[in-house]
Amino acid sequence: MIAKIPLALLPGTLCTADLWADQAADLADITDITIFDTAQHDNLPDLAKAIHKQMPGRFAVAGLSYGGIVAFEVWRQNPDSITHLGLLNTTPRPVTAEKQKAQEEMVRIANQGGFQEVISKNSEALARTMELYPKIFSMAEQVGPVGFANQIKAQINRPDSCPILKNISCPTLVLCGEKDRLCPPQIHREMAVAIPNSQLSIIPDCGHLSTFDQPNQISTNLREWISR
Repeated sequence: MIAKIPLALLPGTLCTADLWADQAADLADITDITIFDTAQHDNLPDLAKAIHKQMPGRFAVAGLSYGGIVAFEVWRQNPDSITHLGLLNTTPRPVTAEKQKAQEEMVRIANQGGFQEVISKNSEALARTMELYPKIFSMAEQVGPVGFANQIKAQINRPDSCPILKNISCPTLVLCGEKDRLCPPQIHREMAVAIPNSQLSIIPDCGHLSTFDQPNQISTNLREWISR
């Protein structure tokens, strides 16, 4: 029997394991999947350390949006332990001053009893279609304002990952939705050019939450990537 590949999946901001539910089911025959809670730490080093501690030996890791930012830190801490790297709907760039101000304002609103308002604004930014709203609301309510604040603090203090792209040598999937407004295709094209052993996939009719928008296509891409 061929051993399954250990795979860590990392959800984005205000997202839970539900973000990866279809992929966890679709890839169960070839991977041993662990989906991590990315809202339990307020800094990337501690979160990445916790992931390394739980994963056995060498493993594959894929993250979507904020999960991709975490995946960079997981690779940064111990590159030799990462067999495959998946970067979905994400960015290697540091936070801009404008983005930081907006995120800190969202945390302030959430802490002052306006968490539902934050969820609504987040849903408008993330959802390509109205059908996704219930899933997004459900995940966000599970994360809660404290988890949200942790994720934002970690994002704001993230390092610039652009300089390390040229050093990533493991098979790397760079994937985004063609209609992703938060992390548009151009960012992913730039990443794919910079990462030596990368495969770029831009999914048609797909927004930021690609695993919800086009679950079958994402699973197919992940299967091809993990088989490399």
